[in-house]
Amino acid sequence: MRGMGDRDGGVRVKDQAQQIRARPLGPDDEYGVICHRARRPSRSNSKILHHFSSDGILPHIGYNTLMQERLRGQFGIRSGGFDASAAWITDAALLKAHADLAGQPSGEALDLCCGTGRVGRTLQKAGWTVLGLDLTPAMVELASDHFPVKKGPAEKIPFESGRFGLVCCRQSFQFVDVPQVLAEVKRVLAPGGKLVLSLTVPFSGADHDWLRAVHLAKQPLLKSFFTAQDLRDLLGAAGFAVEDTAVLRVRESIDRWMANAPELDQTVREKVISMVRDAPAPYREARQVAVENGEVCEDWNWVVLRAVPHGPVSG
Repeated sequence: MRGMGDRDGGVRVKDQAQQIRARPLGPDDEYGVICHRARRPSRSNSKILHHFSSDGILPHIGYNTLMQERLRGQFGIRSGGFDASAAWITDAALLKAHADLAGQPSGEALDLCCGTGRVGRTLQKAGWTVLGLDLTPAMVELASDHFPVKKGPAEKIPFESGRFGLVCCRQSFQFVDVPQVLAEVKRVLAPGGKLVLSLTVPFSGADHDWLRAVHLAKQPLLKSFFTAQDLRDLLGAAGFAVEDTAVLRVRESIDRWMANAPELDQTVREKVISMVRDAPAPYREARQVAVENGEVCEDWNWVVLRAVPHGPVSG
């Protein structure tokens, strides 16, 4: 029996949706500062991190705490239709790439930022004993139908040091404090353990800037925007060595992607769709943008990395 205390539904979800949509973007509003800065990213930030909103703003209230509150609300609202909101979530080839890079089961696996648990379920089928962690109570409830899941932030993994033979994290690094998360991953990995990390990234410079604008228009809570090389650099800086990489294309409907964002105004959803449909020619060519069955579609570039710690593990 799942605890009702962790459920993120009913009036609470409706209230969260109204609060998120109602937040102004003025510089005097805490949430507005984040959105304002996120939508106007500075090019003077780190060469590795295309960091939008953690460069010292809101230190008096705690940036990570505020962002986690907003993310819990947003993904609580989106949780019910999440699996159907994008092809990548259930794409068989992409899920298989995670299991293939994970290799032969050795100990327990942690599905970090597990969402509805699709990656964890794939690892289970491959023979891993899976535990999960997610920030959002509604996602915890959904994934708990398949394996044990704890609620909490990836920046503070609530498991003992050296426990896991595998940590797997898909499409979440854009929302977290990456150095802190990687330090925690390194801590909870057992000797010989590995990290499988994946993210959708630009194909090249041809689609980089416009894709960043598209993702920010849809997701004002975006913390960072990465290339594949950024991820490798971050892993190296955190004491990980990349052992293997898989690269895949997944065809996405932007109409479908935008449909499961009820906290956004319809005008915003339509704007994002038009941004892709009417994108500059280099973007459209790189991502094979086309209208198919009345929906705007494009290819997404996925990178899946397997990395292992090569420095001392903190305890």
